[in-house]
Amino acid sequence: MFTALFFLLLYGTFFHYVYDAIGSNLIINMFVPINESVWEHMKMLFYPSFAFFLLNYMDNTGSTYIVSYVTGVTFSIVFCIVSYYIYDRFFPGISEVLNIVFYYISFASIFGIMYVMNYVLEPLSDDFNFICEIILISYVCIFCFYTYLPPNLDLFLDKSRV
Repeated sequence: MFTALFFLLLYGTFFHYVYDAIGSNLIINMFVPINESVWEHMKMLFYPSFAFFLLNYMDNTGSTYIVSYVTGVTFSIVFCIVSYYIYDRFFPGISEVLNIVFYYISFASIFGIMYVMNYVLEPLSDDFNFICEIILISYVCIFCFYTYLPPNLDLFLDKSRV
């Protein structure tokens, strides 16, 4: 688990630089950050963990695996947003350092939540799995949609151009 977390942290960090290296690409842009907005950093958190989830899904067919992943990734996304706005408000001078620290904490929280839920929860009904599958599909669609049509909200504002 720790080895996977380490490689996913590297993979997620690598995602941060793909757009600059490759340039604008209609398909790649859906999966990698295209600017320095909070929204795009959430993609950097979601897609590497989602890739890990998909690669391990067949090996973990227990009824708590998908529920634990959705719970973990939802928590980490909310944590990413809340922590960013708190430290940006109170510690604006060191926000880049805190951005990296909280990114790593957010990533680790996915695995922590998955680990605990997989060993604590009793098997769940298929209804929970179906709901979680819908949530995951919704996350992918929302990330793709708002990459190309972001609303005029602070969450989508490119912080490098402020």
